[in-house]
Amino acid sequence: MMGWSADRLGPAKVVLLGLLTLLAAVLLTGFGAANMTMVTVGLVLLGLGWSEATIAGATLLVSSLEPDQAVPAQGFSDATMSLAGALGSALAGPAMGWADYSGISAVVGVVVVAAGIWVGRVGLEPTTKGL
Repeated sequence: MMGWSADRLGPAKVVLLGLLTLLAAVLLTGFGAANMTMVTVGLVLLGLGWSEATIAGATLLVSSLEPDQAVPAQGFSDATMSLAGALGSALAGPAMGWADYSGISAVVGVVVVAAGIWVGRVGLEPTTKGL
């Protein structure tokens, strides 16, 4: 579904949609931390936003490279994301104990807004270099 969206709407728009979805997720989990339904909906939106941004971002990455560079670059990108996921998993318990959903959501919200501003300023159009 996300690949289809990136093909139909363009990967840059889907990255922005992913950031908006992530922002909705952190708003729900941050302001609704005491409500299990709001947290559940927020976590579902987190997964959707992550998927939108990741699939569209991968499309932008490989479309900006020569064909012989695309596979190693995507592999490096995936490995880096996996490492970040492993570190995040290791730190999740202590972070929840320290900041709870509200604090974590506030920090992530700042990151999402900063990413949205950056994307809005520089734009994200694939170059189709080498394709």
